[in-house]
Amino acid sequence: MEEFREAINCCSFKDLGFCGPEYTWCNMQEGVHRRCLRLDRALATQDWINHYKDIRVHHLVASTSDHVALLISDSFALNKPQRRFQFEAMWTRRDECRDIIKEAWTGSVRADNPCDIVASLKRCVDDLSKWNKAVFGNVPRQIQKKRNVLNDLVLKDQNGRNGREINKIRKEINELLDCKEVMWQQRSKVQWMGLGDCNTKYFHSKASGRKKKNTISRLLDDSGVWRESTLGVVEVAVSYFEKLYTTSHPNRILEVIDTMEPKVSVEMNQNLIEQFTKEQVEAALKHMHPTKSPGPDDGFSSLINKAIRSQAMNGLSICRGSPMISHLFFTNDSLLFCKVSSQECQHLIDILRLYEAASGKKINTDKSSVFFSANTPKELKIETLDILGPMQDSRHSKYLGLPSVIGKSKMDIFAEIKDRVARKLSRWKEKNSFHWW
Repeated sequence: MEEFREAINCCSFKDLGFCGPEYTWCNMQEGVHRRCLRLDRALATQDWINHYKDIRVHHLVASTSDHVALLISDSFALNKPQRRFQFEAMWTRRDECRDIIKEAWTGSVRADNPCDIVASLKRCVDDLSKWNKAVFGNVPRQIQKKRNVLNDLVLKDQNGRNGREINKIRKEINELLDCKEVMWQQRSKVQWMGLGDCNTKYFHSKASGRKKKNTISRLLDDSGVWRESTLGVVEVAVSYFEKLYTTSHPNRILEVIDTMEPKVSVEMNQNLIEQFTKEQVEAALKHMHPTKSPGPDDGFSSLINKAIRSQAMNGLSICRGSPMISHLFFTNDSLLFCKVSSQECQHLIDILRLYEAASGKKINTDKSSVFFSANTPKELKIETLDILGPMQDSRHSKYLGLPSVIGKSKMDIFAEIKDRVARKLSRWKEKNSFHWW
C-alpha cells in the first residue's frame, strides 16, 4: 500500500471526487458484520483536470457485484446565473482605474442620501465592467494572441527593423502575465505567498481546488432525499435559509444589554458621535485587508461575566493565583467553564436560553458536548447531563482533530499527528506546482 501511495505521489495524481453512494465496496453482510469501504477511485493529474473541466465521477450500484461501477462523464449543463461583480486587484495596476472610480463618484453625491450612494455604486460597477471588457477582456486569450503576434514578428525580423515592435509586444505580454498572476492569487485566497515569482500555476491550482470544493452539486432535503437537479438544489437551499433567517421575534434583548457595563465615558462618546472625516475613513479602510471585510459581534460574553461577578458561576484557574477563566471564544467554537453543580449548570442553561431569546440564534445541542474532570463522581455526571439536556460527555471524543484528554505520555498523541501529516503530504494537491529558488 505504501508503494501505491508513492506512485500516486510521484505522478501528482488527484482524487476527482464522486457523486452517489459514499462507499464503492461492501462485503454483503448484515448487521454488525457489514463492512463498507471506498476502495475504487478516479485519479488524474492537474493538467488533465484543467483541460477537462466539470468532470464528474458517478458511483453506480450494481446488484451482481460487491463493487459499484465508476462512470466518468461531463457535468450536466447548469443554467448559470449572471456572474456577480467582483473588483479585480489587477485593475489597480492601471492608472485609468482610479480615474474611472473618481469620475463615477464625482457630482451631486450626498453621503447622507442612500439613493445617491447606491446610484454611484451602480455607476462605478457599470463603468469598471465596460472598461475591463475593453482593456483586459480574457487575459489568457490576450496573452496567447500577443504571443502569436510576437512569434510572427520574430520570424519576419531578418535585419532588426522589427526590434522596437518586438520589445513593445514583449512588454505587453509581461504586463499581462503579471495581471494573470494577480488575478489567480486573488481567486486562490493565498495571502502568505508574494507575487513576482511566477507562481501563477500554483495560484491557479489553489483557485481550481477552491472552486471544486465550493461547488454544490447536490443537497439533502428534509425528507432525506438527495436533490441533484438545479431546481432541486435551489429549493433545498432556499427552504433551509428561510427557516434559518425567519425571525423568532426575540423579546429579551434589553436583559442582555443591561448586563453590559458602560465602557465609554461622556468624553469618549462625544468624540465617537462627531462627524467622521475623510482621513478617518481612509485610515480605517487601510487597516483592513484589501479582499476581506469585518464581521459582527454580540453580547454573549457579557452575560457570562455578569454571572461570574455575582458568583452565580465560577470559572477555572490553571494554577494558584492565576486569573479565573470563564469562557474562551474562537472563530467557530465557544468553550465555557463552570463547576459541576446543579446550581451552576442550571444558571448556564438560563444564560443560553436568554441569549437565544435576545439574539434569535439557536444553540445547536447536537454539536455541543460536556467535559468532566477525572475526579467527578458518576452520579454527579448523570445529574449534570440531565440538566444540560442532549449534550454528551466528550471525554472520548476529539476536538480540532486531537483527543479531548491528553495524559502524561505524548507518544501516542503525536504519533497520530505524524501519520496524519504523512497522509496529507502524500495527497498534497500543490505538489510540484511551484518551485523555491
